[in-house]
Amino acid sequence: MSTQLIICLVIFALTCIGYMTGVWSLGTVAMVSLVALSLTGCLTPSEALAYFSNNNVIMIGAMSVVAAGFNRTKFCTDLATGISKMAKGSLSKVLLM
Repeated sequence: MSTQLIICLVIFALTCIGYMTGVWSLGTVAMVSLVALSLTGCLTPSEALAYFSNNNVIMIGAMSVVAAGFNRTKFCTDLATGISKMAKGSLSKVLLM
């Protein structure tokens, strides 16, 4: 195994541990691993930052903002309560709705 591969595997393992422990936020763990991969030469800076302009990343970020807005207005809670009342405890009805 090459040294570069070992460095990448160690960073990957530490990233997984960071996600699982929950000591730091997910964004912090992701950004630290991105910087570590860039500084060690596993990724070039252009490769490391290329996915920030990807349409899927932008869409997921926008969906997170919309979901947070729905939770603040209690829209999700009211919708879930309405579906629960209409289903009357039936799981199959909930899945159909």
